[in-house]
Parts: sequence; C-alpha cells; structure tokens
Amino acid sequence: MIQTNVSSKSILAKLLASEDITVIHGADAPTASFDVKSRVLTLPCWTNMSNSLYDMLVGHEVSHALYTPNSDSDGWFQIEALAKSLDMPASTVKLYANVVEDARIERMIKSKFPGLRRDFIDSYQDLMERDLFGIAGTDIADLPLIDRLNLEFKCGIHAGLEVPFTTEERTMWVDRMAGTKTWSDVMDLVRDLLESEGVQNEEQEEQQKPEQGTDGPQGDDEQEQDEADEDGPDEGRKIPADEAGDEEQDSPESESGTGEDSDDAGDEDQPSDETGTKSASMDAPKPMTNEKLEENIAKDHQEEYGSYNQPETVLLPTCDLDHVIVTGKEIYSMLYTQCANNSHWAGFAQESREFITQSRSVVNILAKRFEMKKAADAHKRTMTAKTGTLDTVKMMNYKWSEDVFRKNTIVREGKNHGLVMFIDWSGSMAECFRETMEQLVQLVLFCKKVNIPFEVYGFSSIAPDVFRGADRHATGKICWDDAKENGYGGFSGVFSQFSLLNIFSSKMNKREFDAALIGAMYLGSATRNYDAPVPGALRLGGTPLDEAIAAGLQIIPAFQTANNVQIVNTIFLTDGVSNSCRIDRNDSILVKGRRIVKRVEKRSSTTALTELLREVTGTRTIGMFLEPSNKLRNCNSYFTGNQYNYPSWEELADLQDEFKTNGFLIAQEKHGNNEQFIIKANKRVSNKTGLDKLPDNASLTRIKNAFIKGSSQKMASRLMLNQFIDIIA
Repeated sequence: MIQTNVSSKSILAKLLASEDITVIHGADAPTASFDVKSRVLTLPCWTNMSNSLYDMLVGHEVSHALYTPNSDSDGWFQIEALAKSLDMPASTVKLYANVVEDARIERMIKSKFPGLRRDFIDSYQDLMERDLFGIAGTDIADLPLIDRLNLEFKCGIHAGLEVPFTTEERTMWVDRMAGTKTWSDVMDLVRDLLESEGVQNEEQEEQQKPEQGTDGPQGDDEQEQDEADEDGPDEGRKIPADEAGDEEQDSPESESGTGEDSDDAGDEDQPSDETGTKSASMDAPKPMTNEKLEENIAKDHQEEYGSYNQPETVLLPTCDLDHVIVTGKEIYSMLYTQCANNSHWAGFAQESREFITQSRSVVNILAKRFEMKKAADAHKRTMTAKTGTLDTVKMMNYKWSEDVFRKNTIVREGKNHGLVMFIDWSGSMAECFRETMEQLVQLVLFCKKVNIPFEVYGFSSIAPDVFRGADRHATGKICWDDAKENGYGGFSGVFSQFSLLNIFSSKMNKREFDAALIGAMYLGSATRNYDAPVPGALRLGGTPLDEAIAAGLQIIPAFQTANNVQIVNTIFLTDGVSNSCRIDRNDSILVKGRRIVKRVEKRSSTTALTELLREVTGTRTIGMFLEPSNKLRNCNSYFTGNQYNYPSWEELADLQDEFKTNGFLIAQEKHGNNEQFIIKANKRVSNKTGLDKLPDNASLTRIKNAFIKGSSQKMASRLMLNQFIDIIA
C-alpha cells in the first residue's frame, strides 16, 4: 500500500486549503479529485506511492479548492454556455477547460507554496517514466495543439520534455496560457482554442473531399491517397474528430452530429464566418493525453486491487426517519385493534397490571436510592468560598479568630442524563422476550419516576413492509436516501430496509404510557404462546443492529436537542450479531459532515459503527448481551476478543460462578461500547416478598430472614435497571 502517513496528508491538505475540507483516502479511488461544491477531497491509495507524488496530488487538488470557482454564475455553468454558443459538445469544452485550468492552478499553488515545486518535478518525472500519458513511440509534433499544450505545462516544465511548437503557436498559445490569472482568462483562452481548432479541422476536411464529377476509379485513387495522408501528420491522434467513435459520443449532444455525415448534407445550412458561430460539424480534437492518463491509472488500479472485495470508503447513507420510525400510536393502535378482543388478552392484561402495580413500589425505593446517590454526588461538588465581605456577627471574634468574612456555598452543576435504548426484535429473542420486557418495564418506570427523558426502539426487519410498504412503493422512497446520489462509496445500498418500533417514549401522555405498558407485556408473553395472536408487523424477524446504530447518528443528536440533556446514554440490547450490511472488514466508514474516516480493519462493522456513533454524537454507549446459558457459550468473544480463543478452564469456571450468582458479568472486550454487560437472558423480575411460602407458625427470626432475603432478591432481579442506575448516578 502507500508509503506515507495518511493522517499527516489530511492535515497537510487542510493547511494548504486554509479550510476544514473533507479528506477521503479511498482505496477504491483510481485518482485524485476535488468536488468544488461539497468540498470533498478524494485521494487514491496506490502501491508504492511516494511522498512526492502524494504531495503533488494534494497540492493540485487543493489548488482547485482555492482557485477554481464553485458557484454556477462564475464557474462551471459557463462551460455549457460556451459549448452552446460554439455549437460543440459540452464534453469537449470541459476537456479543454480542464487542461487550461490545470496549468493555471498548478502555477498558482507553486507560487503560494514554493516547497511544492520539487514535488511537482519528481512526480511528473515519475509519471513520464511509467508512460502514463501514453506518448511512448509517438511523434509529439503530430499531436493536436491541446495535447502539446497539456504536455508542455505538465511534463515540459517539470520533467524536461521537449514539446515542439511553431513560433506563432508559442506566442499565441503557450505564452498566453502561461499568463492566465483568472477563470475569465481561462474561458477566453478555451474559446479561442476551440474556434481555432474547429476552423482548422473544417479546412482539413474540405481539402480531403473528392472533387465533384470524378469517376469511380479516380475517386478510389483519391481515397487511397487520403488514407495514406492520414498516416502522416495525424498519425499520433488516437480518435480524430471525423471518425465514427466521436460521431457516436457527440451525437446525443448535437442535433447534426459530427464528421463526414454532416459534410455530405451540403453547405447550405452552414452559417457564414461573419456570424462568429460554428456549426455542429466543426468540432475540435479532444485532448487524448489526459484521457490516456486516466485510462492507464485505472488499469493499474484494477491490477493492484483486483475486481472485487477490495477496500472501500463507505459514506454512510442518511436514514429516512419518517419512514423508518413507527410511532407508539401506530404500534398499539394495531395491537389493540387486532388482539384486545381475543380470549387471551384479558388474562395477559390482568397479569400485566398486577406486575406493574407491584413493580412501582420497588421502583420507588430504587428511585429514592438514586436520589440519595445524586445528593451524595452533589455534596462532593460542594465548595465553600470566602466572599471578601465582613460578617458583622463574626467581627466580635476578631481578637482570637481571623474568620470574620462571609462565606458562600457553591454547588457545581451536575450532568443531566437521557436514555435512548435499542432492543433486538429478532426471532432468537423469543425464548427470553418475556423476561426482557419485564426488565424493560422496570427501566421505563424508573425513568418516568425520576424524570429522565427516554426513547425505546425495537429494531425490526419485518415491520417496514407492513407499516410503510404501500407508501414506499407509491413514492419510490426507501429507508436510506442513498439512491438519490447513485450510491455511497461505490455502493448501491449499504444497508437493508428495517424499522424502529418506538414502543416507549417519555413524550407519551399517561393514557398512552399505560397502554404501552400493557401492550409491551402482552407482546412479551405472547411470543411463547402460539394461541395468542400477534400482528404480523410486530412479530420477531432478523437482527438489523448495524442499521439501528447508523440511524442513531441522527436520532441521538435530535433527542439531545429536544430534551436539553447533556449526556445521552445509548443502550443496545441483543442476543446475537447483526445482519450483514455490506461493510467489509477492510472498508473505511465516513459520515456526512465529518472529516475523519473510521477504518473497520479486523473489527466487526458493528464495533466500528459503535465507535463512530460515540465519536460523532458524544453519547455513552452501553452494550447488553443476553446469554441464555450458564455456560456462557454465546459470548466468549466478549472476554477474549477472539471466538476461537477460549478462556482456560479455571477462568471459565470463575466466570460461570460469578454469572450464576449475580446474573450478569462485565465484559473485558467492550466491542466499541463504554460498558459491555453479559446479562442472564431468562432472569425474571421478582416482586415477591419471600413471606408467601412461610407456614403460619413461623418464628419471628425466620420471618425476618425470609423478608430480608426476598427484599434482596427483588432488588437484584432488576438487572438492567440496577446497571443503569450505577452508570448515571
């Protein structure tokens, strides 16, 4: 790969541009380019790329950023206007403008930063030695004027290439091109070049036409002579303007087309020279050296990286939240409409109400503990300061005490928190979905009690086709707005379709919140009862975890702004890995508006996306992995970082004992999170006091011990809530 420090080159580009431009080092980029509108500099990663070549590419593209206009009124819109006035293809005009503009901006960047001169010299010598301009074995004198000008200002100045020009050409074109200072100068020179080349082409075509009235044999002789002539002065040109290749390329942009077909139509429609305009038949030769350079670079790039599975710079698409998020009203309206009248609903609803009622008392106790911890933290942040103002009461003690000034007690403001939670809505959660919902109910009851704003989403792969299917098909919209820009980083779509089921929200009123509690408890219980109906859109499906993390890049900043919280705690609860998302381990991830890419490398895409989420939004991420087995079979990588590198028998036994006792473990490998917990998947929330199984004649000591044990179990069974309190208190 490249022999240079990529990060240092990004800094160099920004310093040269005097602007915080976006720099992308794309392994999939065949050459350097700069988007003057979006201000994105893309640099390639070539094998054995020298520092000089890298610096030259940086300087060249940064000069575009500094001096090439990007507004429609002053910039590239003029190319189309010039093409229209000359009645030439816009592609040809753009190629000429690129050649002339390159000469101007390279001269200006070298003048501003003289240290780049040596990099330009070394780099163009390297390109010449590799014959990337495709001029080996070609008589440069036979090349069109635009190609000779291109070589003069790239290889002639820097690599010592002798490019032949007549005295008139050097005065009229070379000296003038060396003196361009503004974009207007560039466009004026391009116009004159195109007019001159167009007239010259027309004169050559007129000379090559057979005379009228000649017979067949004589015409054949002249045709043979013309073919012989073409091997002479035009030998170096790869695609002359009068060949069929140009005819096919330019015909969509010109009504009459170019080449001999237009000439055969006669001269009646040709405007006079006095009008100053040219017909579509008068086309200038395209600069072949730049085209050959791009072809050779692309060829080398393909040979270096192969045709598939190569590193990409993936610009993450924007999530269409209006289509992705399914609101609580939509969820529970569907659930109550389809399920509230069945025979199983009443039993589940009554059981859920009892559970919620019993839970509130325990949650109230935990809320008081939380307030005590907050008070203790506030005490740590308390500071007493002297004011410098005399205390009239203490002044009488001045003889034996110097403490005669008033004091102020200052309490530094603490951080207020918010919670955004993403829950796995996949089929593998079925066996522990009831327990998960019980834990979740505890958590949202607690947040409601202590006024912590929260949003809870279930990431689902089934819901989009049901809730948004008809609308999507009607409007052509999808979950990700990447189709509008023809893919990101070469991808036609990074992620699949998915939905976020907003099952709980602190914005719900009391009626909506109570309905959500009953509905969520029903969904949790019905997953293991095949007789209890569940709407198809709310059934468990796949695991679009990576999609949920990517959507969090937009959800979390909006949540923080809407609720005015300083710290957002983001919890991802899952029992497995994410579905495939077309981000490979060698790819680099870039977020719109960010300047630094996140390289996936040997980590999973989930880990890289989680780290990116933390860096972009400033959130604190907490991973909760549900483990159904006491043997910890499914979560080995959270302790070793390698699913094939198992802990020793002694270490595994200790972990299993701790997990069995506490119901959770803290993972060593965080997988991108600030905190990573392994939680017992089937841990039920206990509301029992421990007194229900005691005999009537139980002793006072036995009653006391049973009550203490039951109370302890009630607190310990609320795993998710306890971990959350410890983190934010």
